[in-house]
Amino acid sequence: MIKPASLILLFTFIISPVLAGDYKDPDNMTTEEYAQARVYGVKHEECMTEYSLEQIQQQADARVVADHAMKHCVLVLEELHNLIVSWGYPPEFGSYYVSGISNRNANRILRNIMRFMAMPR
Repeated sequence: MIKPASLILLFTFIISPVLAGDYKDPDNMTTEEYAQARVYGVKHEECMTEYSLEQIQQQADARVVADHAMKHCVLVLEELHNLIVSWGYPPEFGSYYVSGISNRNANRILRNIMRFMAMPR
C-alpha cells in the first residue's frame, strides 16, 4: 500500500517541472529590472553606512557594528527579494541575488569600519 506522504512527494516531483515553467529565466533579466535592483543595492549600502557611523561611537568591535547594521537594514533586501519575485523570477533566484548584494555590502562595510576605527583621532 502506498502511503499518503509518498503520494504527495511523487505528485510534487511530477508537477514541479510544470510549475517551474511559470517563472522567467534569470538570464533574460532586462536592463530596467537590473537597474532597479541596483538601486536597492545602493540603498542597502547607504543604510548600512549610515547606521554603522552611528554605532561606531557606542561599540568598540567592528564586527558587532557590521552585524547590527546588517540586521538594521535587512528590510531593504527583503523589499528587493519581493520585487524580483513580483517580476516573475523564481524565489530561489531572488534569494541568490539578494545574498550576493548582502555579502558584498557586508564585506565592504566591515572594511570601511575597520579603516575608520584605525584612524587616529
